Amino acid sequence: MQAFEKSGYRGYFRKEAARSEGQQDYGDAATYYAMLGDKDAAFADLNKAFSNRTGVTFIKVDPGFDNLRSDPCFVDLLHGIGLPE
Repeated sequence: MQAFEKSGYRGYFRKEAARSEGQQDYGDAATYYAMLGDKDAAFADLNKAFSNRTGVTFIKVDPGFDNLRSDPCFVDLLHGIGLPE
């Protein structure tokens, strides 16, 4: 709540992304980074999540990833996971 009060939703998302990474919850961290528009960090954490076989179950329908869907890296990740586009 303090992060939100100090820096708004962007500050809150950054804090939650860092917390999620610290807990090795890369799927959640990727969602926060995607919603922030930080595609590089989002894809880095999505790849970690896929490597750990966690956090990618709802990747095709999670609205947090909407702004990544048009990126060719997203399509590549889906293929790597074994999901259709």
